[in-house]
Amino acid sequence: MKNNKGFTLIEMMIVLAIIGVLAAIALPTYNDHIAKAEVSEAFSLARALKSKVLLNVEAGSCFNDMATVVQPDDKVVGKYGRAEIGASALGKPPCTITYTFNTTGVSSQLAGKLIAMTLSDNGVLAKDGRITANTVADSYLPEAIKH
Repeated sequence: MKNNKGFTLIEMMIVLAIIGVLAAIALPTYNDHIAKAEVSEAFSLARALKSKVLLNVEAGSCFNDMATVVQPDDKVVGKYGRAEIGASALGKPPCTITYTFNTTGVSSQLAGKLIAMTLSDNGVLAKDGRITANTVADSYLPEAIKH
């Protein structure tokens, strides 16, 4: 009798079916982790603008050079979107930082969406400062920020 070595067609089909099921489970989870990583850029850029806003507020306006509208220095562009300072009428506090995701080059769950944060009196972006507008699903936001 011959000693056959190798896999039968049935065994190969079972292995491929198992790989397919595992891939179907893993891909959505992987995409969610990618989206969460992209959302973290919004808060990194917001923190970078926060100190600028606090300095501007000491001078009397949310914007640079006492302006009443967004100045070029009041924006930061990242890989997945841009953050910019906003304010109430006449550029006075309460100041906001709005992060808008690009429409291309980001997860489909985030394309074109935004997160707007209001700074509290003590300059906090989360908890005391509120997320005033959010078109991003809460599941992608950091735990400390969720409202």
